[in-house]
Amino acid sequence: MYNRLLRYGLLTGASQPLVEDCIQELFIWAFRHLDQLGTISSPERYLFQSLKRNLQQAARRQQRKRQSFLRYLEREAPPQAVPSAEHHLMDLQQLAGQRAYLQAELDKLPPHLQEVIFLRYYEGMSFVEVAEVMGVTHQVARNYATRALGRLRAQMAHLGETAILLLMLLFHGG
Repeated sequence: MYNRLLRYGLLTGASQPLVEDCIQELFIWAFRHLDQLGTISSPERYLFQSLKRNLQQAARRQQRKRQSFLRYLEREAPPQAVPSAEHHLMDLQQLAGQRAYLQAELDKLPPHLQEVIFLRYYEGMSFVEVAEVMGVTHQVARNYATRALGRLRAQMAHLGETAILLLMLLFHGG
């Protein structure tokens, strides 16, 4: 009888573990309530109907659990992990190392290109102001900046995307 109920339960599309659980619950319930069942005209039909009903109830329970869980996720997403002080310190050390590396690469540039980078990106001057301080035209100041950034990219090309991040540090001040 168990195998017949199992095949029937699997035909409903339910998973095998769920069908097996429902059959077990059905047999336990039937054993405990034999005296309350009275005379059943067709015990097999009763077991098949009961299994079908149990599987439907289990499917509704699973659906409610899924919906409840989805509502929970929508209502309050799990809190983001707060970085520890140790992680913060490691991030600061990494940032300091990146800035030191960038500074070493800047030091390799000719003095006039270092000057334009410093004035434009560290001091936040416009190209007009940079040109006035350096005693060159506005366009020459732009050309120097373009040349300096190009050399920095070339010097740091082996770093890939990290080079772009280091240059972003440059743009946002040291």
